[in-house]
Amino acid sequence: MSTDWPTVPWLALDRDGDGVIGGGHELFGNATAMAAGSHAEHGFAALAELDSDRDGKITADDARFGELVLWSDLDDDRIGVMSELRPLRETQLVSIDLAFARRHDCDDRGNCGYERAAFEYRDGAGKLAIGEVVDLHLQCR
Repeated sequence: MSTDWPTVPWLALDRDGDGVIGGGHELFGNATAMAAGSHAEHGFAALAELDSDRDGKITADDARFGELVLWSDLDDDRIGVMSELRPLRETQLVSIDLAFARRHDCDDRGNCGYERAAFEYRDGAGKLAIGEVVDLHLQCR
């Protein structure tokens, strides 16, 4: 079985503390185990568990913000090793909004973005800018 693999970074959390992102359970999606024992309906539900101040956003004010990383799979081996992980606190990210919208967009290979929300970051000039974060469902073949 093969899976398309994006080139944009994944938001991840080293849940087992082994220093690598070793599977989908360490990303934010429907493979994420929730505190109650069930699996998340989607990535934003999984991410919402980290919103410790309950303001509807993931920010540096949340207790586990410092554990979040961006994973760029530079060697396409589907394992996030230390050299591929960038702590979120080292980026210009300001917030990820947990109020998502559903919009179903698929590419020609069947990879689909479903839930999406805004994120705020500081651009190269230090000005506040807005981007979009998408819960992406990859096509398996």
